[in-house]
Amino acid sequence: MALSVATCRIDKLVKPTTHDRLVVSPAAILDSAHATSSVPDTVRLRLASADGATLSWTATATSAWLTLAPSSGAAPDSLVVLLLGDTLSQAIHHDTIAFTSPDAPGDTLKVPVAFTVLAPKPKLTVAPVTRVDSAFAGSAQPRPFVVRIGNTGELPLTWSGTVDSPWLSLSTYSGGVQPQDSAFISVTLTPGTLSAGMQAGTVTITAPGAIDSPQTVSVSFTIKPCAEPAITPDALVNAAITSADCGAPDRAGSFAKRYRVDANLGDTLSFRLTRPSFDAYLTLHDSLGSRLSQNDDCPGSTGL
Repeated sequence: MALSVATCRIDKLVKPTTHDRLVVSPAAILDSAHATSSVPDTVRLRLASADGATLSWTATATSAWLTLAPSSGAAPDSLVVLLLGDTLSQAIHHDTIAFTSPDAPGDTLKVPVAFTVLAPKPKLTVAPVTRVDSAFAGSAQPRPFVVRIGNTGELPLTWSGTVDSPWLSLSTYSGGVQPQDSAFISVTLTPGTLSAGMQAGTVTITAPGAIDSPQTVSVSFTIKPCAEPAITPDALVNAAITSADCGAPDRAGSFAKRYRVDANLGDTLSFRLTRPSFDAYLTLHDSLGSRLSQNDDCPGSTGL
């Protein structure tokens, strides 16, 4: 009798076939909105393949209050989930977004959605949120701009406004806005006696009980030193003086146009000022600001 023993040698490793899979983040959606709100909440989902390759996908959901945009594509990709609670009861509502891919047969990735509908509230909006303006030193011209106070919520709101600087003022300091409506107020910047430089102030609008209250408007107000453009000898300069011009250096409560004349020792300077609609005066200063001469025919004054 002969006995022989044989061994089987495995010289090749065989792996089962594998396929790519879809990865979605975040893995769940928890969101909320106020009842009767007509503005949908949005959540962005990001999609990728586990191996980093391109992977086609399709997404589905069952609830009418949940919309997918888009509902198909190729990862890496993203989609926006819109959640609208205007017709829903005040409760937690659930759905599931199901992702499938023909490149990953048999796999369904599920993203649970929990959407809480809260009691209705007003919602405060204010625009603009910043304002940048400027004026000349000594100017008496107010610098107004308009602020819109909005209510994108579901209930009426009552608002009040405050300012933190004396050169800021409001046309009205309180009011009300109905749902999905707006009110408008004027904010005025007054240069007055402000010194040259940058002034910063804030307008604050508060609506008790409203979402996103308070809101602020940041104001940057630059007070510019008086401009002194150069004039050419024998040249005619046409200009107008308004309350937006600089304060006159020699007469409180008056305004002035200031010009620079380059001259040398021994030069003779001659000026003629005509004014068809108001009484004016002309002064001459040196480079240090000292007054050298004046022609003033204002009533009650004697010219030099």
